[in-house]
Amino acid sequence: MRLFLLHHAGGSHLLYRGCTEHFPEGWELCLLEAPGRGRSPLLLLVDDCGRLVDSLHAAIAPLLDRPFGFFGHSMGALIAYQLTRRLHERGPLPTWLGVSAYGAPQGAPAAAQPHRRGPAALLASVHGALRRTRRPP
Repeated sequence: MRLFLLHHAGGSHLLYRGCTEHFPEGWELCLLEAPGRGRSPLLLLVDDCGRLVDSLHAAIAPLLDRPFGFFGHSMGALIAYQLTRRLHERGPLPTWLGVSAYGAPQGAPAAAQPHRRGPAALLASVHGALRRTRRPP
């Protein structure tokens, strides 16, 4: 498995240093970086998601010759998702997509987000969840 790892905004490949030992033998980790970050500081920064996806897609296209997946953290999650959407149109598709620290693309309706309706709604939601999960001794 070839796994492409994408960093957070303002970060670099260093986010994933030391993680190789936690993957199965035979996995190939590919640390992707946005232009102007980490090992490529002389490249111009890209401030547009579509252009960043274009750039990374061009960079990884020759490496999509075996099963692969994406993992992205924060902004890297958004880019991993957008790369997957791009490949959905053109192929091949990743066998796995992992994301952290980024919400679902559609988002939840406001009613499902009590934290956005104020402290009273948030507390009521937490109390309701506690009542539903409590089991008699």
